[in-house]
Amino acid sequence: MICENVFCIYNKDEGCIVEEIELDIQGKCTSCEYVDVDDEYLKRKKKEALEGYEY
Repeated sequence: MICENVFCIYNKDEGCIVEEIELDIQGKCTSCEYVDVDDEYLKRKKKEALEGYEY
């Protein structure tokens, strides 16, 4: 199964390692578990990504 959610713990090499999944009414995987990203790390990465952009 192809998986594009890089923040899901079950995503490996652009695929899902769960054998059978269910989708909710919006088409989202009900098995998805997100990686916990520290707020400071997220803020730092956002700042780095925005460097060079004018907004």
